[in-house]
Amino acid sequence: MIFIDFFCLQRLKFNSLDNIVISSQEVKDYNSNWRLFPNEDALRHFASQSNNPESWIDENGQLNPLRVETHKTYIESMDAIYDQDKDVSLVSNIGEWFDGIGKEFEDYQGTKYQTMAYSLPTWGLFYVIALNAEKVDADGNTCLPYDAGYDACEVKGNWGMASGPNSYYWGGSYIGIYEGSVIKEVAYDFISSMLFDDERMIQRAENGDVYSRISIMEEITSQHQGNDVLGGMNEYQMFLGMALSITAMHQTEYDLEINSILEYLLHQYLRGNIDSVEDLITDFYNQLSYQYPSLIE
Repeated sequence: MIFIDFFCLQRLKFNSLDNIVISSQEVKDYNSNWRLFPNEDALRHFASQSNNPESWIDENGQLNPLRVETHKTYIESMDAIYDQDKDVSLVSNIGEWFDGIGKEFEDYQGTKYQTMAYSLPTWGLFYVIALNAEKVDADGNTCLPYDAGYDACEVKGNWGMASGPNSYYWGGSYIGIYEGSVIKEVAYDFISSMLFDDERMIQRAENGDVYSRISIMEEITSQHQGNDVLGGMNEYQMFLGMALSITAMHQTEYDLEINSILEYLLHQYLRGNIDSVEDLITDFYNQLSYQYPSLIE
């Protein structure tokens, strides 16, 4: 999910990694102190679960070289948007999410910057964007948290939402009953309420919950009147559409560790500690063969 200042929503292209790089350059060209994303991590999940992705493990139980090859595109995109020199970098080089959101921020030299877009999970709208969204009074003047009457101010609604190059999922919420529980019936009643009580689930959606039950999400989407932070956009309509396109067919038990190794090596490469993409891939194979020798023969 990408949340962005609504002013430029229609001008930017998020349907591919290449177009995100192009859009990042366009933002910087328009204003040298503007950046599209806070840092290179904005692209991380789009790469880990691209459209119709290859599995990390092939049908023979070995590391799939096709997946390694397609991952190079992601590495090249990250290399294109990040530079240690902020004047050169196409991202803001700041911490993700809260830093600089909805406001200017200064670097250690006092130069002011603005970040326009944030790649977030669904709950990021409610617990990151909304909590930091600009508020205005009846005359359209910006309200600050310490102003009298701040609670009566309304959100400006100058954010928009767009899908990225592909849908993805990361983590999740899980619930179960402990085998040795002495109150299994009570626990079962609680779980049943959480998962199968339609009315309760619809009510909880007011806090931003998104469920894996399609029928519930369709009901929530049809009832929702839009989000003030997003200028009236129906975020659930987009959530549902993107959720329906997620596939887990390519997932394996090794994915978390493989992606963690690659992310570490990519971080080292972008900061000049690894000389080339070829060296990065070599280091990747070496580390993986050490941790999971059965995957590489």
